[in-house]
Formats: sequence, structure tokens, C-alpha cells
Amino acid sequence: NDVVARWKGVEAPNVQVKFIATLPAETPADATIYLVGSMVNWQLGDAYALTKNGETGNYEVTLTLKGYETYEYKYIIGNSSYDFEEYTAEGTPIVNRKVTVAYGMPAVANTVARWKGIEPGAADVQVKFIATVPAETPADASVYLVGSMCDWKLEKAHLLAKNGETGKYEVTITLKAGTTYEYKYIVGNTSYDHEEVQASGEGIANREVMAIAEMLPVENTVARWKGIAVPPVNMVQNPNFASGMDNWATFTGAGAANYTPDGENGLKVEVVTVGASYEPRLSQMGIAFEKGKSYRISFDAKALAEKTINLQVGQLIDFDPYFINFINGWIVHREVGLEWNTLTFEFTMNHENPNGGIVLEFGTVGASAVATTLWIRNVEVVEIDLLPVVKETVKFEVTVPEYTTGEVALVHNLIGWDALNGLVLTKNSETGKYEGQMEIQVGMTLEYKYVLNKNWANVEVQSDGVTDIPNRVLNITSGMVKTLDTVQRWKGIEPPAPKVTTHFVLTVPAGTPADAVIYIIGELPGLENVYPEPPTQPTHAWGNFTDDYKLVRGEDGKYRISIESEPNFYLRYNYYIVMGDKNIREIGALRTHTAVATNTLNDEVTKWEEPVTITFSVTVPEGTPADASVYVIGVFKELIYPGMGVNPTQLNHQWNNFTNKYKMTKGEGSVYTLSLVIDYNYTFFYKYVYTVDNIDRFWETGDDRSRTATETITLNDTVSAWNPAPAKYTVTFSVTVPAVPEGANVYMIGVFPGLLWLGDLGEGEDPTVNHQWNNFSNTYKMTKGEGNVYTLNVEAPVNFTLIYKYAILTSSNDRVWEVHDNREYVVTAAGTQNDVVNSWEEIPTTDKMVLISVAAPAGTENVYFVGNVTEPAWDVSNPVPLTYNSVSGKFEIEAPFSVGYVLEYKFVCGPHWAFVEVDGSGEDIGNRQTTIQEETTSIEVTVAGWKNVYDPDGANVVIEFIVTVPAGTTGDVYLVGINGWDLADGIKLTKNNETGKYEGNVTLQSGHVYEYKFVNGTTWETGANRVLVPTSDQTEQADTVTAWSS
Repeated sequence: NDVVARWKGVEAPNVQVKFIATLPAETPADATIYLVGSMVNWQLGDAYALTKNGETGNYEVTLTLKGYETYEYKYIIGNSSYDFEEYTAEGTPIVNRKVTVAYGMPAVANTVARWKGIEPGAADVQVKFIATVPAETPADASVYLVGSMCDWKLEKAHLLAKNGETGKYEVTITLKAGTTYEYKYIVGNTSYDHEEVQASGEGIANREVMAIAEMLPVENTVARWKGIAVPPVNMVQNPNFASGMDNWATFTGAGAANYTPDGENGLKVEVVTVGASYEPRLSQMGIAFEKGKSYRISFDAKALAEKTINLQVGQLIDFDPYFINFINGWIVHREVGLEWNTLTFEFTMNHENPNGGIVLEFGTVGASAVATTLWIRNVEVVEIDLLPVVKETVKFEVTVPEYTTGEVALVHNLIGWDALNGLVLTKNSETGKYEGQMEIQVGMTLEYKYVLNKNWANVEVQSDGVTDIPNRVLNITSGMVKTLDTVQRWKGIEPPAPKVTTHFVLTVPAGTPADAVIYIIGELPGLENVYPEPPTQPTHAWGNFTDDYKLVRGEDGKYRISIESEPNFYLRYNYYIVMGDKNIREIGALRTHTAVATNTLNDEVTKWEEPVTITFSVTVPEGTPADASVYVIGVFKELIYPGMGVNPTQLNHQWNNFTNKYKMTKGEGSVYTLSLVIDYNYTFFYKYVYTVDNIDRFWETGDDRSRTATETITLNDTVSAWNPAPAKYTVTFSVTVPAVPEGANVYMIGVFPGLLWLGDLGEGEDPTVNHQWNNFSNTYKMTKGEGNVYTLNVEAPVNFTLIYKYAILTSSNDRVWEVHDNREYVVTAAGTQNDVVNSWEEIPTTDKMVLISVAAPAGTENVYFVGNVTEPAWDVSNPVPLTYNSVSGKFEIEAPFSVGYVLEYKFVCGPHWAFVEVDGSGEDIGNRQTTIQEETTSIEVTVAGWKNVYDPDGANVVIEFIVTVPAGTTGDVYLVGINGWDLADGIKLTKNNETGKYEGNVTLQSGHVYEYKFVNGTTWETGANRVLVPTSDQTEQADTVTAWSS
């Protein structure tokens, strides 16, 4: 039996090597044994864990090693340190074990004589525990240590003694060497009501310690006790000015003040001169507020004269804008009286900045510009429990100058005086005033002004048009009444010159009825310019048939109206007389007039565009059946023209008006006649058609005829030939149905010859009344055969597409149809169609309108809807936009849905899933789902946040891409996707020889989404496309490629 160790020139194979370790008796039962060595570069984190063999008690592990290599190794307990590595029996470190790997080698068996740090026989060791406890620990508290050393039994917990010198609590406990214990500290030993917790108040994981010989004391710090209140810590330094002005800063600007520490009265502030609100001021920075936490600011104050001061929270900076507000621009007004009073302000921090603080402003606040002496003491800033957000709906109504046009916006300090994001008010059409409302947190102070068209150049000013007005000030409380304001004038806008009046005096032609109603119609003041088409539409310049534009008949038989306009207004108009349901225009050109000054226009109508009578007289060709009905079919005033190429076989419109109104009367020989009254100057299109049974219809050959109705006339036409009717075939429909109620009949309903296809139902349409989906007549009633089989013969022209369903009409006139999509059958020849109905359902009713209303995060500019109802479904590249409602402050859309419809959807703020909504923690949320009920009229939704914010007008930013690539990468690395996914469009990156990373600068647009990948030569990185939405302040994007695709 021979073994070949190795072949010359052949690379050594990997070999499976099994290691077996016999351990000393004192090895802890819960110990995890590891093998560490040169095969893992002696890295503890990569050490191999051994598994205990239940039969032998030995520990084993099998490793894959390189053949013919020699490895060094040893065994340890745990893989976080070498504190428990294997030792010799004498208690000294061992020489590293060695093994040379060979093909077919036996298992490597080792015996560990002893462990470092664990005495043979697992002797008892004395372990001292020292605990530093929080300041709120009651002076008489009993502090215990409880854990696995006492089986977590409270009655066996170890009482700690307080060290009078250090103030710490101590206890010494006998433990087993080499054993790991879990424990924690508690106050009292009757319950866990006062166990130690994290500083945040959340629970902590059990502490752990392994007992070893001669170990140092175990020192711990308890951050906080559960159920024991933490006293607030004043974050203000030198709050009573005991150290003079230490930690405080002052600013005078255009104001002046003297600051003098005044013992128990705190700080004396002599305000000599006031400037702006912050001139003079007192501040302390360096207060480390934390975002999301609530705080209370309080101080005692009194003054020699009553004075309003400002309190602000933020950071003073030495460049424009010189102050960073931490609470949405809120400025808090506080009234200082003649006696000591404690003034407070509570708020929730929304800014992360450790360099902020508080500012007290003694200048001109609102309309108060009092210079007096004040005292300030006991300044305190403490953290408090998170405040509930209590908001009040504040309503505004403002009277503006009559010449106001455009948007009136309320601009305020809560948005940092950003005019573009001001509250746009809505004009009340009855009062002419502008109205709006906002939700504002109770306790805040709102400062605001009105601005026209969101432009500070057009801010409200005093009546002289130049002098600014002070900020309007509103302290927000519960139960506020509507705020009534008046804007005197807009800055930069001159009031218009006085209006002029044009008096119209109209003479009408003889024969005009004395009770005629006449209007002036056209482009007049206050009406939209839509000249010249069409002159009969409501609610615009060519449809202003209202009392405002109705002329009044005088005793002299003339008609009059006066119209007020701006000077130089250009009027374009005509006169119309209303006769029945017709609005008849005067004959003549469009009238014009420039209203330079008040004057009178004497106009005269010579004739009205009265309807004319057109008589159609047509001679038909020989062979036309004697019993044929001949019709004039086409586009007439009361009928809608569908455009060229539309199939002229539809019922009840211009190309299928086979009604008595358009049926001609047979005269002598082959002549048929018909007279129609048609509006003056109307151009109509028509053809002649005959039918015998109203199913087969024979159209004249040739193009459509046309004529303009300018006079009463007889049209003498001749039909040279008729187009033949298409061939017909009979199709037998045979259907097997479920059980049919007694007395009920089965029908085919749908689109058949002679019936009209309406397509989708319109709003308010019932799909069971008087059209193709309600042909419950004997013609479409099926004949019952054997069992549940019903048949019906249908005759139709060749190539006619039958669109149908099977339905039941019960004896009580209830109607149901099959649960199935519309069926289709194209008639190409005679034949039989066999169908099966599986179940019935009620014929659906019409959709109902549902308002979807979305409350979006502050600053959101666009909201879009994506879901299973969009076409195509879930297409985020083409989402449905919602409209912003400035009154409610929400984004809205109204859409029809069927009752019972299960709507699945999400909202995005841009056309990519990178802009999808997320929860308050920034995590993805599942699809929203709503089932439309009978009572559903609206869906109210609140979006907590966006994954990224879309900015269609984002600024250009230069981003440096820095990518770490896998070891061994050679050749060029490209960034692909930014300019398209063609490798030729990739951006070549430059290798940094110092870091080994690849880098490159790319100009992108902030607020836009980019997908990209890295490519090594022509080899793409593995994984999904990367997604980046740059922010306006981003300068760097660091990525790591884990692997290149093979």
C-alpha cells in the first residue's frame, strides 16, 4: 500500500483537515472553544469555532487548508482576546502548535493541558463590584446586584454598601473562575420597578463578566433608574449673573443699554435707546439643544415701565443673515410688568446644532418702542417631557384696494419671510375680500405682512404709497376669532385712473319684436379674451348672455346699455337677439371701440342673421325600391360632427340620424324632398341614404356634399348610384348557463346590427336603460333547449364585430349578467358559437366621485399619485399630479371609482421611486389600500416624509465620485448611467495612487434622480443599479464595488 505525496509541476490541492481537541476538566460548560492561527493571520475575529462531540466529549472542527503548507495554531476560549488561551500544565504559555498538510492525512488530535486565567479545579475567586449611581438615587436607597450568580432571584440579590469617601456602592462576591455571569443593578430587592436603564429611559441588556483568578474590581456606571425621576438640569451658565456677565454677550447696534449685576435681583438692564427689535439685546450661546426634544425657557423679570420684549432660540453668526432660527422663525413676545413675574416659553427643537442659545431683545417689538429699566434673574433652560403639538386654526380676512389684481399672499416669520411660500388667500366673490387660514402652534407669535403676487416690491404700505408699516403681530391662543385686516395700498403700484363709461344706444331693424331680448356680446371689461371663436359659449367673452349685458328698450324704441371700463380699453362686440332657444347675431362685421373717455355710441342693426329654409330635392337612380325610405344624413347644427374617418353607422347622431325629421317625402317619379330650417351662415355636410328595413342602408356613392346657409333656397341634387349593402350571415349562439330563476328569460345583450356601441359608461349613465346593453327584447331573447342550454340565431353583415354578454331578466324585472369580460365574435361566415356561463352578478351601477386629499410635509411642492388604477398600473415615470389647495393646505384630486373597488396606491413627490413617501423614521412603507364603500366620499391621507425631495429646478452641483474597487482590479474604471447606459458614454475615473480609489467630478442637478453603475473595462459590477438624488450642498459620493460580474 503506497501513497504518492505530490506530483512535480502540479499545483497542490486543497485538503480537508479535521482537528480534535481534548480539554481540561475546569473548562467552563458554557465556553465556546476556537482555533486561531496563521491560516487566519492570527485574527481573532476570523477564528474557527469548534463543536463539542456529544459521544466523546472532545471538541472538533474541519478546515479546508492548502496542501503541503505548514500552519501554526493554538486553542482559546472566546474570540475577543487571548485572556484564556491554552497554557502548559505548569501554567506557562505554550509554543504554537504546527501542522503540515498532506493528502490523505489523519485527523490532528491535540490535548489542552490548562487554560490561562483558569485555575485547575475551577477554584472560587473573590470579585469586587463597584457601581457609580446617578444623582437622583435616593439617599436612603438600597442598591442591589442581581443576576445569574443568584439565579436572578430577588431575595438572593447582593446588597451593595455605600463607600463614604467615594460615594460609590461596593460589594465583593465569591464566583467560580472561568464562568461567565450576567447581572444588573436595582434599587430595592422586592421588584424590578427600579432597575437600571439607559439614559434615554430605555432598557439595557444584561451586563456580563467572566470570573478569573486575581481579577481587578468590576467598575460600572448606572446611567438612570427606571421609575425614578431625573431632576432637570439648567443648561444656562451663570443664570443669576453671580459671576457678572460671564457667559453672556450683549449687542447695542442702533440702541443703547447699560448692564449691571444687581445681587439677588440678577441683572439690571437700563435701556437708554431702542433701535430695531434686536437693538439692544442680551444672549447666551453654547446651549446644546437636541433635535426632537422639548425644552422650557423661564426667567423672572420686572421693569419700571411696562415693556414688550422678544425671546428667540437660535444661533448668532457673524455673516448675513446673522441669526439661524431653531424653531421655524418663531419670535416669542413676552410682556414685562412692574412687579416680578416668571415668564416661560416651551417648545420642541427642530434643529440639530450644539452652538445655539437664547436671545432676549429689548428694542422695538411690534409697535412698542419703550426705553426703560428692567431686571432679569433666574434664567433657566431645562429639558421637559415631549410636548404635545396643540395647533389653532387661525383665519384671516383682508380688505384690499379695488385695483388689486393677482395673488394676495400672507408672508410671515414662520416661513422665514419667504414670499414665494406665503399663504395665498382666496377672493370671496360676494364680499370682494381675500380670505385664508393656517394652523399654528398655540403659544407662538405670528408676525406678518400682506404681499401682492409674492413680490416684496409690492408689499403693503401706508396710504402715501411709500412709508412701510410695522409687522402685524398676532399671539396664538386657543379659540381665536377671525383676524380682520385692511391693506391701504401696495408699494410700487399706482392706483388706476378713474374709469370711463361708454353709453351704447342701439337702433334695431323694423320688424324686431317689441319684447325682444337683446344683448351686447364680445370682449368687454371683466371678460376673457377668446375672440373670434366661438360666439355662443357660456361664461366667457362670446357667451355673456347675462343681465349685466342685456340692453333696455326705451320709449323711443331704441335699446340702451352703459358699460364702465379702464381708460383706453379696446372693446370688440356685436349685438345678439334671443329668439326662443336661438341666439341670433346681427349681420355685419365685428364692431370695435376704444374707450378713451366717457362718451355715447349710436349703433344701428340693419338685419338679424335669422335662420333660412333649405329645401333638399333629390332625384334617385332607377332600381331604387318603391317602398324605400330616403333620408338626408349628415352634419347639422344640432348634431355633433365626429370628424373624418368615423364610421357613419352610429345611431342618434349626424351620420345616423334616421329619424322622421330627416326622412324625405316621395314626390313625382324618382324625386324626394325635405325642408329644414338651418341657422344663418351655418355650413352643413350631408349625403342621401335609403333603407327598407332600417338595417340594410344604402349610401349614395361619391364624396360628402356641403353647403353654407346664407339664404332660403332649394337644392336640386341627383344620386347617380347607391353603394351595395354587405353580405349577411346567420350565426347560432348556444350557451350553457347556471340555474335560472323560475319565470326568468335569458338574453344576449350588447352591440348588434342596428344598435349603438357607446363604449365606457359616462357619468350618471345607467348601463341598463335604452341602449345596446339593455336590448332585453324578444329579438334577443334566447330559446331554452335541453337542460340549461339556450340558443339564439343572429343575422349580421360580414365582418361585423358582435360585442355581447349573456344576461337574465326575471319576472320582477331584475337584471343580472354573467361574470365575464365582454365577449367578441367577428362574423365571417354562417356558423355556431358555443359558450358557457359560470356565474351571474348584478349589472354594475355608475362610478362615484371620491376626493383624495393629502397632507404633505412642509415645503413639498408637488405630490403625485401612483397605483393600480393608473394607466398603465404603477407607472411611476408618468404619475398622476395632485392640485394644491391653498385654503386647506393639502394636495387634492377627485376621481371616479366603483363601489367595492380595492384601490392600492402610494404617493411620490417626483417621477421616480426615489421620491416615494416614507414613514416618520424614513423607512419604506407598504402600499396604501382603500376599499371604496357606498359612503366613501373622500380619502384623507398624511404623508410623513419623502425618501428624497424632487426639485425640477434644482441647481447644478459638482459631485466628486470616489469608488473603492475589489482587490486586484486592473484597467480603466468607468461611471455609466449618468449620460446613458451605452459604455461609450461612460465617464472615465482616475485612480488615486495614494488611496487606490478611483475618482472623478460630475456636474449633476440637485433634487433629480440618477441611476448608475461602475464598469471595469467592459465588466459591470454586480448588484442592482445605484440610485442618487444629490442635495444642493452635496460635494462627494463615496461608493464601494464588492465584486465585478464574471
